[in-house]
Amino acid sequence: MIVIGLLSLCSVSNLSAQEINDTLIINLEGQAICADMSGAAAMQGQYYVRIDTVFGDPVGPYIVTIGGENQTYTTGTTTELIFGPFAHSGSGGAVQTANATTASDPDAQGFVEVPELLCGIVTDNGLNASGPFCELGTDPSAPTGNILAQSAPGTFQTGGTSGQVQVYLLVRDTFIVQSNMSGLFTGLSSDTFTVYAVNYREGEPLPDFIDPGQSINPILNGVDMTAGNSPLDGACYTVCSAPPVAVNCLSIGSTVFMDDNNDAMFDMANEDGIPGIQVDLYTTSASGMVDSLIATTTTDANGNYFFGGLPEGDYVVSVPMTPEGLPNSSTNATPPMDNDAADNTDYGIQNAPGDTTNSPIISLMIQMEPANDIEMDNGSDQDDNVNNLDGTMSDDELNGNMLIDFGFAPSLSIGSTVFYDVDNSGDQDEGDPLEGGVADVQVLLYQDTSTAMDGSGFVLVDSTITDMDGNYLFDTLNAGNYQVAILLPDDAPVPSTGAAVMSADDNTDGNSDGITAIEVIPGMPAGGDTLLSGTVMLMVGEEPTGNGESFQGGDQDDENITTDANGNMTIDFGVVPTNSIGSTVFFDMDNDGMQDNNTQEVGIEGIEVVLLADIDGDGIPETPVDTVTTDMDGNYFFGNLPDGTYEVTIPMVPADANTSSTPNEGDDLQDDNIQNGVQAGGPGAPVTSGPIELMAGTENLDANEPNSGGMQDADFDANGDMTVDFGFTPMLSIGSTVFYDQDDSGEQDLGSPLEAGIEGIEVVLFQDTSAAGDGSGLVAIDSVDTDADGNYFFGMLSPGNYVVGVAAPADAQTSSTDADPAITMGDNQTDLDDNGTQAMAGDTAYSGVITLMAGTEPVEDAGNPGADQDNDIEMNGDMTIDFGFIPDLSIGSTVFYDPNDDGVQDLTDPLEGGIAGVVVELYSDLDGDGVAETLVGTDTTDAEGNYFFDMLPEGDYQVVIPTPDASAPSSSTGTNEVAGNDTDTDLDDNGDQANSGDQVSSNVFPLTADNQPIEDAANPGASQDTIGGGDADGNMTVDFGFVPNLSIGSTVFYDVDGDGVQEPSNPLEDGIDSIEVVLAIVLEDVNG
Repeated sequence: MIVIGLLSLCSVSNLSAQEINDTLIINLEGQAICADMSGAAAMQGQYYVRIDTVFGDPVGPYIVTIGGENQTYTTGTTTELIFGPFAHSGSGGAVQTANATTASDPDAQGFVEVPELLCGIVTDNGLNASGPFCELGTDPSAPTGNILAQSAPGTFQTGGTSGQVQVYLLVRDTFIVQSNMSGLFTGLSSDTFTVYAVNYREGEPLPDFIDPGQSINPILNGVDMTAGNSPLDGACYTVCSAPPVAVNCLSIGSTVFMDDNNDAMFDMANEDGIPGIQVDLYTTSASGMVDSLIATTTTDANGNYFFGGLPEGDYVVSVPMTPEGLPNSSTNATPPMDNDAADNTDYGIQNAPGDTTNSPIISLMIQMEPANDIEMDNGSDQDDNVNNLDGTMSDDELNGNMLIDFGFAPSLSIGSTVFYDVDNSGDQDEGDPLEGGVADVQVLLYQDTSTAMDGSGFVLVDSTITDMDGNYLFDTLNAGNYQVAILLPDDAPVPSTGAAVMSADDNTDGNSDGITAIEVIPGMPAGGDTLLSGTVMLMVGEEPTGNGESFQGGDQDDENITTDANGNMTIDFGVVPTNSIGSTVFFDMDNDGMQDNNTQEVGIEGIEVVLLADIDGDGIPETPVDTVTTDMDGNYFFGNLPDGTYEVTIPMVPADANTSSTPNEGDDLQDDNIQNGVQAGGPGAPVTSGPIELMAGTENLDANEPNSGGMQDADFDANGDMTVDFGFTPMLSIGSTVFYDQDDSGEQDLGSPLEAGIEGIEVVLFQDTSAAGDGSGLVAIDSVDTDADGNYFFGMLSPGNYVVGVAAPADAQTSSTDADPAITMGDNQTDLDDNGTQAMAGDTAYSGVITLMAGTEPVEDAGNPGADQDNDIEMNGDMTIDFGFIPDLSIGSTVFYDPNDDGVQDLTDPLEGGIAGVVVELYSDLDGDGVAETLVGTDTTDAEGNYFFDMLPEGDYQVVIPTPDASAPSSSTGTNEVAGNDTDTDLDDNGDQANSGDQVSSNVFPLTADNQPIEDAANPGASQDTIGGGDADGNMTVDFGFVPNLSIGSTVFYDVDGDGVQEPSNPLEDGIDSIEVVLAIVLEDVNG
């Protein structure tokens, strides 16, 4: 018998095991079931066997065996035994045999044949019950109906003692559609069928009449006991049947299409279905909520999808992921409802662009779904023609709803870049590393919701933040009118105003489209900190592509050709950054790392300063972004900078100050007037600041930047760091020698021992602060004393105009008389010449204006005095500013005859006059060893025996007469002579002689200014020092007396004959005794 739904049963006699074998005394009862001991359901195509009871004589326990598996059954204790799972054989009425034995009686046995059961199938009548059911499928050409016919336990047995065969026949009208032994019929279209169970013994002719396509009538007629009406008359078989069974499998489907114009209608002439789109099918809960996902499919090449084999019920179709580039479900005027729209109408409901799109709840009812007069367009025929297994076609039209279309509109988008417009041109210069995008800027999107689309209905619809590159994107937009606004960033609060700014929708990339918002629209922050674009009209397929969006951010809509033409990536906003870095490059004269407020520590003009920025965010500023040159005050300024990390560098240090100040180097402490330079490579190498973190609103205010360059950021004071100073130790210098110009030649004669440098002379350096550089603004800035060689040196000077002043030495009050003062007083860079001028003797001598400039100063002869003082940087020092002074001291007096050898010149004795023509030498003790060994002058006594050495500097001297006059070869030795000593007493002999005829020398004596004896003007040679320095500067007492060795004498005789000749032979011409003879000397005046 078979059971289908609530069909009547057809029964046959039950052949028990006892009837088959009288020797068996153990009875078993059991049946096939579809669950194991725990209640877990059997898989489809499997089953379990349950032995409900075992009894007999003798009384157990019993060993029950099925398929080689043994279990023990104890009477009174065991309730049931479950074996399996077993695979269904596919044969009609097949059985599993259960055998029972007992150890107490080896001859006792029993068995039972349990018919198979087809488990795991849910029919309309319930799990594993006979009846129709549908199998879910997504192929519209494959029928999805099924019928399960289950035999009742204990009926038609095959392979057992009965030897019967059971075949199930599925019949439509009177023709066999399918036949099998399992009772499971699949692949059925919607129709009404009858199931028959035919049982026959092997050898009967039934197999020839049960093939699909044959009529069932011979089989039915062969069992009505009417002879002659069937070819099966006389055959032995039975037929059981059930009432007709209706199979109705419902379906949902249609098309996912591209709704280019977003009108919620599929325009098949101009719009296409979208292939490859995932579509999901859900059941709904009793409350109408989406419940369980039951199937998933993918749209075909035409965009069609199909879910078949559905029972009656409520469903929701879902598109979980919107098509690429089409994130918007079509916009319906009113939300769609089940069967409320015509074919090719969008049924999608979407909360937000890009979200899952669902249909409304679709209720499927048997034979109540739309027919072809409604389903006329794409995908509507998927429920029309089904290929049956018997090769026929079946129309399931009224069991399918092919109206559930999903339209998706293209993804329109707006976006591009908020950029720093450093030069306020209105254009983004992508070659300028500072004109990059501005990160973390709030961007607002407004849409015109007015019906007229006239701008009267702008409302805030979205907001975002620019990414690290300054780009923003609003995608998944519908066509319409939009405006974009940004909140101006703190470090760039000024909108671009350059010529390239264009607020209209001009589709030009790279230029600023923002203007300051004047009219506040809903959702827009009040105030002047908002920058608003003009109205941007988005249209499908009409937006800029390719080269039209070539600037930064232009590729954000380039996912594919469709998205590119649907996105406007030209709405850029230029903002002018207002951060700044700057201050002063200055001469740090005292190398203390601070710029002092004096005339020397001034700014350095014309220094190239380079700004580096950390563009890649690695914390190291390595990208040059700007270069400036310091102004006349040494100030530099980098403006229009965004927030970031920077470093200031001076690649070429000043030639005249190539060493960075050493204290306070490299810090970012925002200390004004304190230098920040680090010179890792030593003098001459580039100088850099440390990293400088620049952040709007956190920088020093002018009150903390009171020094040079501190006011350069006054417009945006809190955004500027005006404390990044660089101090350089200047390397220019002035110097050379203050010397005795003994011959007043205006040049230092290095061969003259008397033209040496003058020690201890004060030298004052003046800086000319006048704008004209003409010496009218002299300020004394330093002073030194000349060293032992007469040299002076002023180092660490900055470029500029200077004047050197030298106090007149006490022993050389008069500056040299220059041959051409116009040359020597100028900046002639000639060494050894006098560069001083003096108003009058004793006054300070001043140089002309000396212009110091790095690399232009003279290279002096290394042998010249003071020339090596600037050897560290030779061409930065002028060692030619010399000052010659004519020495005022003098030595002199008289070489005289001392006939009476008393050592004193007797002015009343005409014989003690001066000795003319005597060579006199002057020696100086230049090395201070007490020995005057250097000949510094030679003179010859005049007619009065006087000698004179003038224009002498202070020092220790010795006067020497190398060869006495032949008329008086012996130095005085009288008691009044002071041999070798200078007693500053005039008229006395100061000579010392070893032997007659040898040289005669004075002692070594000092000569100092204003400390020499004032001689009696009447004394010989005393007036010689009244010229030059004056009487107190000359020693006119160094006299030398010589004892003359000449004689006059002979005879007073009588000259008898008056011939003037004494004739010794004439006795009359003898000498005359006792005649007084008087000696007289003839003195000649200057006129002879």
